[in-house]
Amino acid sequence: MLPSIAMAAPPVNDDFASATVIGASPTTIATTNVEATEEAGEPEHGDGGGNSYGSTSVWYRWTATFTGVAVADTKGSGWDTMMAAYTGASVSTLTRLAGNDDGYPGIIDSRIAFPVTSGTVYYIALDGFHGATSPITFRLNRAWNNNFTEAFVLGTSATRGMFDNYFSNKEAGEPNHAGNVGGASVWFTYTPTANGTVWIDTLGLDTTVDTVIGVYTGAAVGSLTMVANNDDWAAGETRSRVSFAGVAGTTYRIAVDGKAGAAGYFNLRWGPAPPTNDNFSAAVTLAGATASSTGNSTFATKQVGEPTFFGGESSIWYQWTAPSSGGVRIDTLGSNFDVEIGVYTGAAVNSLTEIIKQDDHCQNSLGLLTSRTGFAAVAGTTYRFMVDGTQGRWGAVNINLTMTPPANDMFSAPTTLVGGSVSSGCDHNFAATQEAGEPEHGECVCDSGDSSVWYSWTATATGTAVFTTGHQDTDFDSMIGVYTGAAVNALTIIDRNDDHPLGDARVEVPVTSGTTYRIAVDGFTTSRGNFIVTVNPPPPNGPVSDGSVAGADLDWQQSTTAISATWDAASQEPVIGYDWCIVPNAPSSTCTGSIASGSTATLAFTQAGVYSERTYFSCVRSKTAFVTATQYECSDGIGVDASVPASAGVRDSLGADVDTTGSTTTLAANWDSITDPGVGFNHYEYCIGTLTACGGTLVVNWTSTGTTTSVTRAGLTLANGQSYYVCVRGHDDLGNVSPATCTDGITVTIAGPTVTSLAPASGAQGRQDLAVTITGTGFVNGATVTIAGADVVVQSRTWVSATRIDAVLDISSSGTPSARDVTVTNPDTTNGTKPGGFTVTAASITVSLSVLGYDAPARDATLPYDLAFGSQQPGTIREIGPAGSGQRTAGAAVDVTITADTDVTLSHSFAGWSGPSPIPAGTFTWRRNGTANPWVAMPTATTAERTFVPPVSGTFGYDYRISLPAAQQAGAYSTSVAYTVVATV
Repeated sequence: MLPSIAMAAPPVNDDFASATVIGASPTTIATTNVEATEEAGEPEHGDGGGNSYGSTSVWYRWTATFTGVAVADTKGSGWDTMMAAYTGASVSTLTRLAGNDDGYPGIIDSRIAFPVTSGTVYYIALDGFHGATSPITFRLNRAWNNNFTEAFVLGTSATRGMFDNYFSNKEAGEPNHAGNVGGASVWFTYTPTANGTVWIDTLGLDTTVDTVIGVYTGAAVGSLTMVANNDDWAAGETRSRVSFAGVAGTTYRIAVDGKAGAAGYFNLRWGPAPPTNDNFSAAVTLAGATASSTGNSTFATKQVGEPTFFGGESSIWYQWTAPSSGGVRIDTLGSNFDVEIGVYTGAAVNSLTEIIKQDDHCQNSLGLLTSRTGFAAVAGTTYRFMVDGTQGRWGAVNINLTMTPPANDMFSAPTTLVGGSVSSGCDHNFAATQEAGEPEHGECVCDSGDSSVWYSWTATATGTAVFTTGHQDTDFDSMIGVYTGAAVNALTIIDRNDDHPLGDARVEVPVTSGTTYRIAVDGFTTSRGNFIVTVNPPPPNGPVSDGSVAGADLDWQQSTTAISATWDAASQEPVIGYDWCIVPNAPSSTCTGSIASGSTATLAFTQAGVYSERTYFSCVRSKTAFVTATQYECSDGIGVDASVPASAGVRDSLGADVDTTGSTTTLAANWDSITDPGVGFNHYEYCIGTLTACGGTLVVNWTSTGTTTSVTRAGLTLANGQSYYVCVRGHDDLGNVSPATCTDGITVTIAGPTVTSLAPASGAQGRQDLAVTITGTGFVNGATVTIAGADVVVQSRTWVSATRIDAVLDISSSGTPSARDVTVTNPDTTNGTKPGGFTVTAASITVSLSVLGYDAPARDATLPYDLAFGSQQPGTIREIGPAGSGQRTAGAAVDVTITADTDVTLSHSFAGWSGPSPIPAGTFTWRRNGTANPWVAMPTATTAERTFVPPVSGTFGYDYRISLPAAQQAGAYSTSVAYTVVATV
């Protein structure tokens, strides 16, 4: 498969090498793979196989913070995702750890679990199934309930959830659940709020693993007390179920393990005891010709061998013995969930004979999720009713049974249908009967039925009407008959039908306005079911709309070769054709002109003599197999306007025409107003280009100004010295467009900046942070400054005024001494240059170091100085430098003088101290700048004290002192200080 091509910017983490770094887990990330692509060598990220490919992946990089099992999913994304986890250093050398397309059965979100080691880097790819793209919700977490201490908390109300035990294991001290060694357990907790029996099972139909369940109390995995356990809940089963007497407020520990260590998905259900009629053998008995019962299927189960259809898994059972033979209606109306129902005979759950099953009666059109069905009962036969929830649903159940016929069972009590096109709604013939003298409603006597219901309808127009049960909600073999007459045994047959090529039962018959027709719906032989009967009356004549779009009447058109019209013929199936004509100037009820015929509700009449500025009328009558309308219906007429509006004179600016502008962002124009003698003027359009007729470079495409005869267009990017042309055209209401007229052009004329001088106008090699003032004219805020040569860098520039810019320069120490051009460029790209405006000079480096009269004029200099403290007494402080002590009477002990024209660094170091005896650290201290700084210990290593930026010229003072401890020997103590100055160039 070739990599996909992004049409816009792909996500920043589209490629493996640009994977987004994930921090600590757990984490939830809102992301997207819209416009993502697939790299060369990238693996497929789903479950594998030919149908699990994508091409829109994004990447994440995560360093595990724990050792164990990590779980990642896209739950909540709401579309078909894929994902995979890897280790490896490149996209083509990855080691796959886990991959998934659909996380759980029937769920299109993705989920993976994989073992991780703390500190290891893992890569996670998110992709769309078959290249799908959308926003993604991505979650990463530790496997939440693998360990006893990380148990998942179950809610207190009866419910269910999908889980799995992939990558799970047993902990040290964990018991064998239901006596099985297991090896892949996950943990849950459940705390009931009231005393009573608690049931927990894995009986959901989506369970794919052979489970065992253990229920315990206790606070640690190695000291649990068993409450209940189970391996297989019934013979031939691999799923599990336990029950126990729950105590309110007690926390129960529930382990679900895979038998012998098996792993897979399981549907965990928990809650109160199942209903009493959960099993076939405990069915609730219904009695009599009419019976009802309420119940609840919450926590119900499916038995081994029990029928299953429509995805149910929580069935309950009822039984009823027919007191007599006849039709029966059974429904679940009033239940609060999506219910399915099956009817059977038989004495055992695994050997039943299906009579009928049904789900969602009339759901297609009315959204009814309850079920309604029926059958022909035989007296004395016991029937079994299974009520289940579609796709695993459960809830409150109402079941109703009756042998009482529907209200419209008799000819004398029909349901009245009123109006033109009309429908009966969701109806049925369950428990309906056949009256004495009632005709058969199929085409012949072989089409016998025994469960008819009746309707009446009074025709609203004369013509052909359609009567049908051919609706998507009709779920049985139906028949229909249409009659006139006042008694069931004295009817005049209009038409009858059993099976029609267009579906179910249908007749098309001529009807007369005001006549009442009787409609019977029956089932073939003993068929019964739900249906919707509809009546479509004869088609009306009109209304007729001018134009080719149905129902969108036009008043004007441009064409002078064809006139078009439409009329309302939707669902008027009896119509076999139409007559029409085109009449100029005035409508005609008889259409005496040229008459044409056709079979569609649209005409396109080509006629050479259609003229501009004239009105034409389309007149139509309908034809059926039985009747042709005698009256023509005509449109309200359509005018023809093929002429274009006049042209307009256009001027640059909002007043008199100008030829130049100083703006690079705005153009303006005005023009003469336009009138249209036909349909009427609609709006103006303008465009802007570098040539007339908006040629050359198109700056603004055709844009409407409504009826305004001027425009000011800001926000443009216009080039200095370029000419621009504004062109205008007019539209009338039909879209006729006048020829475009343009201005004579306007030229953008803007003077650029000039550079007159720099101060200073030179700088030495190696000079950093050199402040320079640039003077000139025409400087604009945002202007840039450049100096020729890569060895001079403009570190910053500040616009001060139209005549001044301040800049800071850095000059490379290896820069070539020479004169350089200085250029100032304004934001509009205009610029000015001063040739040779700045000169790089050779560095003249002189370093002078003076310490109490000892000078060293060398470039890099080091001078020693000896410090001596004479007859020092224990317990006293001697200072060299401050007034009244040491070797000097005032000032610093040592003065260091430095002069330089480049950056220099001053360092100093101390030799070891000599004296009558060793002295403790901190005995000798120093400070600089007189009394401004505290005394600090003397270091022995060379220490950089400060760096000076040129020009450097100054004297720096240092003081020293000795604080001899009381236990120290008296005597002379001394050391030497080395001062070093090093130049940076």
